[in-house]
Amino acid sequence: MLVSPETLISGSLPVSIPPSARRVLEELGALDSVDRAGLYPNLGNSVIWADDPPRSEMFSNDSKGYHTDLATLEQILLEVAAQAGVIVHYGHSARSAEQTRTGWSVRCDG
Repeated sequence: MLVSPETLISGSLPVSIPPSARRVLEELGALDSVDRAGLYPNLGNSVIWADDPPRSEMFSNDSKGYHTDLATLEQILLEVAAQAGVIVHYGHSARSAEQTRTGWSVRCDG
């Protein structure tokens, strides 16, 4: 079970996802969905340190990550979870969780 507020609080916060996250996304079964979502490719990082001039550091060879906003990423991951059989309760927020002998008890509002 997964709970998600009706309106994601993350709004349009920008997210840069490095190439190293591709392995985790693949293990979660989400890599294909993320690739198909048409996110802007992240091919490297811009570095600004103290008084040094700005420079770009490119990821090695064919490595790529993604640039997106957190709300888009959350929506993709929620859809992947639902397709995998997770029951998603939209319009709710978890407020507390307590482990019991038989599992977990989660108090939600919404």
